[in-house]
Order: sequence, then structure tokens, then C-alpha cells
Amino acid sequence: MTGTNNAKKALLSSRAEFLFTEAEVGNTFADLALRWDDPNRAAQSRTGARAAYDAVIHHSAKVALTVEDAHRLGKRLELLKSKLQRLGESFPS
Repeated sequence: MTGTNNAKKALLSSRAEFLFTEAEVGNTFADLALRWDDPNRAAQSRTGARAAYDAVIHHSAKVALTVEDAHRLGKRLELLKSKLQRLGESFPS
């Protein structure tokens, strides 16, 4: 049983790590989009940032995060959403 529990913990940990990594990638793309002078590159970066945001939203419902991790991820997503809104993205209310 212990091996199974350890495997489940490792899987949950890797899923949580995916969410944090994806949020970080999204913020990086958003930062690039805000800095590009080239509209095509800015649009590509914005698209990547939005895809990362949407992936985190979609997958976070399937991951049991600790209260601390949920708070940290929420802060990163708030920042990403703010950047995306500055880039012209809209979000349902």
C-alpha cells in the first residue's frame, strides 16, 4: 500500500508542478507580447499566453492543491490574466 500511496503523491505533485510551470510559461509569453514591437510576434506570444492560461484553468479542476499552493497559483493566474487583459484578451464574467 505504501508504494501505491507514494505513487499517488508523486503523480499529484507532478500535476501541481505542471500547473505552476504552465502559469510561468504563460506569464513569460505575456511579458514578451507586451514588449514586442513586431505585431506578429506580439500576437503569437499573446496566443501562447492565453493557451497557457486556459490550460491551467482547465487542468486545475482536476488537481487537489494544498491551500498554500492554491493561493500561490491563484496569484500567478491573476497576474497572467491582468497581462492578458492589457493585451486585449477578454474573459467571461
